[in-house]
Amino acid sequence: MPLMLIALLVPLVTALTGCASAPPLPLEKQKEYALLLPRENNSTMISMIDGVGHGSLSGKGVDVLPGERSIAIATCFGSANNCATRYYKFYAEAGLEYRFVSTNSIDVYSRFEPTNLVDKLVAYRGTFSSSTKVQQEVAKRQQAELEAKAAIDLATNERRKRDLPSVRKIGARICQERQGVDYIGFVESLASEKVQIRISNAFFKSNPNIIPGGFVPSIVWDSPLHWDLCE
Repeated sequence: MPLMLIALLVPLVTALTGCASAPPLPLEKQKEYALLLPRENNSTMISMIDGVGHGSLSGKGVDVLPGERSIAIATCFGSANNCATRYYKFYAEAGLEYRFVSTNSIDVYSRFEPTNLVDKLVAYRGTFSSSTKVQQEVAKRQQAELEAKAAIDLATNERRKRDLPSVRKIGARICQERQGVDYIGFVESLASEKVQIRISNAFFKSNPNIIPGGFVPSIVWDSPLHWDLCE
């Protein structure tokens, strides 16, 4: 953004919102604040903080108290009518510097050691959170999903073992679900470890009125432990 345009925009935003650029904080007070810093160029500035318009100069940092913050970063291309705005929601901590380097991440530095990258916040579930915490949460959720699936598989196997004598009866009506499709079959013959099944019907589990395209009745030999008694 041309410097002349910035000079025009900042007073305008200040007049509309009542916000003005604050003088630099004394060093002892900086420890109590977080520093928000847009990319250092002539076209990017912090345009809004917590829903209130802000007129920071391009590339200039803004001090805020710790807490949950919603920030808008505006990047303009040639004129004030050609701007792209990015939004960030995150928890700001005192003594840290937040650099809005991309749409999906915020680099976090010690504001007293500008080269000391202490964390990276990434977009996750509508907010920006520590990448380490996000990875831990994702891993925890995935582990919980695996454990839940293992519990379901164990219960299924136990049920099928219990129902095995009934499934191995000629004429038994049995069912199997595969990839969202329920298959209906009837036991027609027995072998030592398998049963012959006439698969007569199939339908989508989410919509029993629709038959999968390409389905045709068939006869297969399969382990009875792969099937359930139809409810």
